[in-house]
Amino acid sequence: MSGPKEIVMDAVARAAIYDGQRVVLSPREAKLLTIFVDDQGLVLSRDEIVAEVWGGRVASPRAVDVTVCRLRSRLKRIGHPGIQTVFGRGYRLAA
Repeated sequence: MSGPKEIVMDAVARAAIYDGQRVVLSPREAKLLTIFVDDQGLVLSRDEIVAEVWGGRVASPRAVDVTVCRLRSRLKRIGHPGIQTVFGRGYRLAA
């Protein structure tokens, strides 16, 4: 029996690879996924995401939600369980 599958980021190509499937990401999606992969299992608040992905300033309060939604959609295409919402705290990469 094989172990759990892991998602791999190709930062140069801005692509995510999971179970042999690959999807190209936008620059912000790639940065966000890299943070989730590096901090796998940790819950990241919206403020932490804004600081890391947007450098502390974001044009719209919904920008994090929209970017997470787009990233979830792209991860779903390659069979990854995606990003979980942790109510009242933020987001984390699903195992």
